[in-house]
Amino acid sequence: MFSQDGSILRAGSHGWRLAGSGKAEAVPDLPLPEGTHSMDVPAAGTWGGLATTSGFKDFTTWLVRPGMEPVALGRDGFAEPPQAFSLPPGRLLLGYTELVVRDVTEAVAAARDPRAAACAVAGGGLTRTELDTYAKDATWHPACPGT
Repeated sequence: MFSQDGSILRAGSHGWRLAGSGKAEAVPDLPLPEGTHSMDVPAAGTWGGLATTSGFKDFTTWLVRPGMEPVALGRDGFAEPPQAFSLPPGRLLLGYTELVVRDVTEAVAAARDPRAAACAVAGGGLTRTELDTYAKDATWHPACPGT
């Protein structure tokens, strides 16, 4: 899967930036959700990525970005083993014969600002330590945006 701007190629959590010379350099891995061994990343950009982990007949959608714990955005079950496809911006088409659109545009918009994304996860104001847990090296402010 290529990033939205076409500069990064991803295979699961691993990624490579494609330089104009044709050489590829590794970029930071996206964190795997706890308890999983693999994930697919059908949509990615400078804000991070939308990842899916699957069971036999279900998908969990995650917001992932380097330096931040993955955030579960929802879980969907299906009658058959499903597939995931990107519908930019911030939407995934999930399923096989039975299709569901998982719209996570708000999470993608929040992810463009690590502090806002961390506040969304924590549900309110954060201490410096809490912010560092969700968005390492982000600038700390006493309250979340809009509070």
